[in-house]
Amino acid sequence: MRRVIEIRLEKQKPKLNDLLKMFKGKDKKALKSKMISLYEEQENVEENLKYTKLMSLFDRIFKVLSFQLSALGKIDKRMTKLQRIKNQKTQKMQ
Repeated sequence: MRRVIEIRLEKQKPKLNDLLKMFKGKDKKALKSKMISLYEEQENVEENLKYTKLMSLFDRIFKVLSFQLSALGKIDKRMTKLQRIKNQKTQKMQ
């Protein structure tokens, strides 16, 4: 009977998709704190496979988005520099 209760409690927790909809547009810390609050009832949160998997996915997504943002910043700087060079050349030609 204990196992049945555990399964019911696990099914009552919101799915990842529901969590993402709830925290759309909010910061990562709020989502992370909600995830921790859902799983802190268990004795070993870090040993929970689902929790660990989700947190590693969030960290990977965060790293990828950070890298992309950095790359876009570099592209923007290069485009600005090229635009300045082009403007300087056109001013010299006139």
